[in-house]
Amino acid sequence: MSKEQGAGFYRFNVGEFEVASVSDGFLQFENLKTMIAAGATDQDFQAFMESKFLPSTTAYFQINSLYVDTGKHKVLIDNGMGSYLGPSGGHLPNHLRNLGVAPEEIDTIIISHAHLDHVFGTLASDGSQVFPNARYVVGEQEWTYWMKPDIKLGNLLPDEWKQMIVAGAKRHLSGIKERVEFVKPGQEVVTGIAAVEAFGHTPGMLAFNISSGSESLFYSADALHHFALSIAHPEWHVGFDNDQELGARTRLRALNQVIAERSLVLVPHFPFPGLGHITQRGQVRSWEPTVWHW
Repeated sequence: MSKEQGAGFYRFNVGEFEVASVSDGFLQFENLKTMIAAGATDQDFQAFMESKFLPSTTAYFQINSLYVDTGKHKVLIDNGMGSYLGPSGGHLPNHLRNLGVAPEEIDTIIISHAHLDHVFGTLASDGSQVFPNARYVVGEQEWTYWMKPDIKLGNLLPDEWKQMIVAGAKRHLSGIKERVEFVKPGQEVVTGIAAVEAFGHTPGMLAFNISSGSESLFYSADALHHFALSIAHPEWHVGFDNDQELGARTRLRALNQVIAERSLVLVPHFPFPGLGHITQRGQVRSWEPTVWHW
């Protein structure tokens, strides 16, 4: 890759790997407290949002996918939501092309979990493959969950969201059943990319460690959601989590890990490019975004 940056992609390196955060677009939520801070009192939630100069009703969540060129494989971790919710999403293929990577060049797509903004970019509206030459890798437990005839999602989700998520997940996963491989926590997908257990948001969600030489990157998947709330209050429940208690424990474990290891982190829903470090001073945790540094 060249060193040029673009509005929809951010290039960097992890050791010998050429890596980029690539935007698919964004999601907008109106019922913010229920979605990402269901465990908070109204007063505490309002006070926290005001302290961060943030609105307490509406929030925009970026959809950042991770591209990794290992030298042997061209890998994409999560493929966005396509145009499922209109023009706010579905920009990943064009942003990849602007990066210099045609969708046809991707040989491995890793799906962290099967929510709409991570796997609905699999099939075009006519049913064709957006990434026609890719094999797909999905957590074995995640696949089993979505293939069940009766799927129960988190009890904080509106019914219309549940129906959309289930129907879409089944459609897109069924579209790759002939080209899917399964992985378990601790296994390598390709050399340098290893799966990490991150259950709770969905029953089989995986995060990923990307490492080359002495450098590494942690892809959090949806163990983290909001750049301020997830870090300051991991105990506040997320409406999209299937298991809110397990999701909160996973969130805290991920935070403790990346803080202790001083890891570079890529968070799919943090402000683009979603790349940075998480630090802790006393009891206060902070998001330290990476800026352009060539």
